[in-house]
Amino acid sequence: MKKINKAKQKIAIALITLFVADAASACNLACRIRRDLDKAVAVVTKVVTSSVSDATAAANGFANGAAADTAAVAAGYNNADELLNEGYTAATLATNSALAKSANFANLAAADTASEAMGFSSYADRMTRDSVVILSAEMNTIRSNINSTYAQALSGADNAYAVTVNTLKTIAGGAQGLMQYAEGQCTSNATSLTSSFGKITPYATKIVQASPALQAAINRTTRTIGRNSAPDAQTAADMLQIGQSLGLITSNGLALVGNSMQSNFSLSVTGSGSDMMVGGNVSVGLAMDTFPQPNNHYNMAVFLAAGGTLSVDPLPSASLQVGLGWGPGSSSTMEGVNFGVGASAGPVSGGIGWTIPSTLLAQMVHEAQNPSPANLLAAVNTSISAITSLCAAPGLSVAVGYGVGGANMNASVGVGYSHVLWAGQF
Repeated sequence: MKKINKAKQKIAIALITLFVADAASACNLACRIRRDLDKAVAVVTKVVTSSVSDATAAANGFANGAAADTAAVAAGYNNADELLNEGYTAATLATNSALAKSANFANLAAADTASEAMGFSSYADRMTRDSVVILSAEMNTIRSNINSTYAQALSGADNAYAVTVNTLKTIAGGAQGLMQYAEGQCTSNATSLTSSFGKITPYATKIVQASPALQAAINRTTRTIGRNSAPDAQTAADMLQIGQSLGLITSNGLALVGNSMQSNFSLSVTGSGSDMMVGGNVSVGLAMDTFPQPNNHYNMAVFLAAGGTLSVDPLPSASLQVGLGWGPGSSSTMEGVNFGVGASAGPVSGGIGWTIPSTLLAQMVHEAQNPSPANLLAAVNTSISAITSLCAAPGLSVAVGYGVGGANMNASVGVGYSHVLWAGQF
């Protein structure tokens, strides 16, 4: 009996061994078939999903259709067909992707989308057309179109100016008015004013002597202002390049006059006429802080300055007619009444101006509850430190071009208004 049982065990073990071997063999065969099928599917999938043929891809500098698709996806597109429709080749893709990345766009597709919103066919088209030298005819067209391009903004500035004038009338009485007081304090020392203006003229000289790269950035910024395009990552990159190249941006800010390290610089275009009730010329510009925020971003603003001397009248002999400005405080706090005196030094002309911010005006209104000279005087006295600080750090503006030599101050005081159209951070 024992022998029979041992025999049965041997047979059972043999059968089990055979079954396992056959199962393993079957699995190996099935697994091989599955892997082969997967490979075939992968190949077919690549052929089906390649949006362009290998020949088309090769004609545009890519190894094949699959490589073109891979490059397109990396640039933010769905496939190579979309990429090629934007007019890119392998070479231009690499160049413009690097430019878009340096401007902090998410990718080239995002840069294309932003540029197309401005009327360009692509980011490459924008960079090419906006970077070329601005000739006199185009500059004159940009200036003559400022009023129509910014018609709605001009209306808003007019309204803000009217409200401010009414406010000043409410709290001011004749010669005791706030403007007369501030003007007297800030414009009493002509020698100091001339010295202050001289501190911005070297920066204007740097624009005249700009490198091709800096000139291209200035051209792009000027055209952006002229067509009233909303600032984007490229606008911010251009302003940052301009500020750093001119030495107007540092890690801690810059005080050209006084002790206001936290300041802003601006590039503006002045219209050839004015429809504003404030009178005088109208300048529209982009301003950027001279210092970064804790998140390493920069505050920016689009502003409109009418009248006064923050609105710079460019010299007619220059084909490049832009205003360069510096002012105390952040770019987002430029709203308010401005006044100033004209100036010229060497090859440039411009002005020295002060802006009485809306916050200070609100303080004056609050303190002068009853419109009388006595109450106004009390309000002025309580704000004397603010006025003194205001006078110590005037805003400087200069028109880049070539004019008469020498340095002189225009004795007349111009009054105007600065209106912030947009403020943000990049």
